[in-house]
Amino acid sequence: MADHLADWISLKLRITPESEKSEDQIDIQDNVFSFSGGLLSPQFSRQQLSVLEKQLAEAIQNEIEQKILVRRYYLPMFEASVSLFDLHRAQSLRQRISEDDVPASDLPQWWFINWRLDIELRRLNFAESWANKMLEWARSVGDKKWELKGLYSFGRIELQRSNNFELAENGMINL
Repeated sequence: MADHLADWISLKLRITPESEKSEDQIDIQDNVFSFSGGLLSPQFSRQQLSVLEKQLAEAIQNEIEQKILVRRYYLPMFEASVSLFDLHRAQSLRQRISEDDVPASDLPQWWFINWRLDIELRRLNFAESWANKMLEWARSVGDKKWELKGLYSFGRIELQRSNNFELAENGMINL
């Protein structure tokens, strides 16, 4: 039933003229194929994976360029998998994505989702390298939002390493 509904929603969004779409439909269409760089709700993640997996199979058969596959399918599917804590699927998707194929505008989100996956896998050294990329990039371009995410990321790493909130707080102050 859920697969049928996901197919129907995707089809309806494609064939409905823009002028007839409700605001909710436009929001769904815009979000289904985007990489937001944050964690998604479980319901939206499942829906996104269901729709994109079928479309990805079709795109691969049509020999779509790798960079397009990454942007349109692999990145949103990777984000949805991490959001659902489907760590095996997320690792498999990550292996299909080369950082060179990630658009420059999506690199901070890419690093954040990778950080999140490595935190969940308890691979703290890898998580630290992603956090470092986020923080260095944010500081180089003066992006305060991503600088805060980078600092938060280091704080979470310290917390997991020590299980000591005071030590984690001190580690964040020293950054």
